[in-house]
Amino acid sequence: MPADAHELRPEAPEPLPRPVEAILESLRRPLGPPPLRELAAGRRHACVVVSDITRPVPYRLLLPPLLAELEGAAGRITLLVATGTHRASTVEEKREMFGPDVVTRYPIVDHDSRDPAQLAALDRRTSSGTQAWVNRLYLEADLRILTGLAEPHFMAGYSGGRKAICPGLVDLRTIQKFHGPGFLEDPRAASGVLEGNPCHREADEVARIAGAEFTVNVALDLQRRLVGVFAGGLDAAFEAAVAKVDSYCRAEVAEPADIVVTSGGGYPLDKTFYQTVKGMVGALPAVREGGVVLIASECSEGIGNREYAELMFRYEGRHEAFRRDIVAREAVEQDQWEFEEQCKVLARVGVEGLVVCTGGIEGATLRRLSVTPAAALGGEGGPEAQLQGALDALLLRRPGARVIAIPDGPYVLATIRLWPGP
Repeated sequence: MPADAHELRPEAPEPLPRPVEAILESLRRPLGPPPLRELAAGRRHACVVVSDITRPVPYRLLLPPLLAELEGAAGRITLLVATGTHRASTVEEKREMFGPDVVTRYPIVDHDSRDPAQLAALDRRTSSGTQAWVNRLYLEADLRILTGLAEPHFMAGYSGGRKAICPGLVDLRTIQKFHGPGFLEDPRAASGVLEGNPCHREADEVARIAGAEFTVNVALDLQRRLVGVFAGGLDAAFEAAVAKVDSYCRAEVAEPADIVVTSGGGYPLDKTFYQTVKGMVGALPAVREGGVVLIASECSEGIGNREYAELMFRYEGRHEAFRRDIVAREAVEQDQWEFEEQCKVLARVGVEGLVVCTGGIEGATLRRLSVTPAAALGGEGGPEAQLQGALDALLLRRPGARVIAIPDGPYVLATIRLWPGP
């Protein structure tokens, strides 16, 4: 990096010195409802909703004390993976996420948004008119527990809480509306924004209609250490988690940069190009019109879903036409929302200004995703050499360029410092 480059990194919160004890304390003194063990007493079936591999929730820490509180109180315990439209978790991923003991002792079910047999309709619609269908196993349980990670989210403002149900446990049609241009083209559907955010409102209403007896949200620092755990009612636990995350995830920029170097957030978020878009969008507040976003992301599983890849290929070199088309039509295609978010970046910097460095997608394929491969600027070699070469080439083309680095990508909320007027 140039000597005068600015690294955008928020204040580091203090990790919890005794995380297991903190988890137990939150379960036994929750915000709102009775303690979890008391709440679980005499329940027939406890359904514990968990995130999939794309979210770094520290389940090996969180689940043992949570499940211990349920043991002997609830009759049956099932873990339900809130996949949304993501693929089902592999056996290896379940072991990695939850630990072999949990995998051996408890049934773990992956939600499938396309399987009508798994779904049941809610008894009323949301204010936007959505008739949501939710995982039947979840609805039929008499103790429903949501778990998740509170972090900035580029559409819904913040993740956690209600998002475990919508989009985590709903049908494909509801997910498509949740991610449709009717919501996403609203400027309030953005990271760090809850007030007036249509995605947040929709998810919140679906969760309220479906119901949840208990929720647990965790907050992590950039080293993935536990800095907060918030258990209790749907609203109280979410609001407390968001307040904690918002207190440390923001970092101010005096003015937008010519070049922003960022990341897809690291493992496990950067397993696909689909998830890498979050890092691109996270860089938007920090880059000027006509600038460059240079993003590094592993993409070990390639592009993402087949439908997403086919959509990207179909609109190769035509991202402006894509955005016009989705606004004009009523139908929402599978995963079109991720390309829609990428188009917001392309509107600012163009294909030439969106430079991607990855070891998981070869150059010719990468070009078809409406980006410029880092290798096209920085030459051959491994990803690290390509990244450095691309930055060096960009600096040669733009002498005196202002450079900002956001190493942790979408986990940082970049904001422009607003000076008070006269």
